[in-house]
Amino acid sequence: MRTTLVELRDDAAEAEHLPDSLLIVGDGYVSLEQAQLLARLGARVTMLAEAQFASE
Repeated sequence: MRTTLVELRDDAAEAEHLPDSLLIVGDGYVSLEQAQLLARLGARVTMLAEAQFASE
């Protein structure tokens, strides 16, 4: 198993290999799109998102 740290979303496009699994921190549309793309390419993707609640 290989371990690779990718800190920024721009780094993901420059990675030399697809990791077996990865953690995506964020819940914006860019994070969701990248998670879907990487999952379709064969990686196991786990997303960590902050739940946001609006108070009235």
